[in-house]
Amino acid sequence: ARPPADDELAASQQFLAAQSAAIEQAGDATAGDTLPKPMPVDVDSARAAAVVDFCHALLNSNELLYLD
Repeated sequence: ARPPADDELAASQQFLAAQSAAIEQAGDATAGDTLPKPMPVDVDSARAAAVVDFCHALLNSNELLYLD
C-alpha cells in the first residue's frame, strides 16, 4: 500500500519493455494463452503478456506475502 520507489519504478518499466520485446521477438505463442479472449484490438498482445508476467512476479514477491 505504498508507492514504488524511483528505482523500483525504473526496474518495473525496464522489465516491461524488455519482456515485451522478448515475447514479440520470439513470437511466443504460449504467451497469449493467459490473455483474455477476444483481445481488444487496441491492445498490444506482447505488452499485455509482459504485464501478466510482471503481475505474477510482483504477486509472488516477499513484500506482498501476508503472514497472519
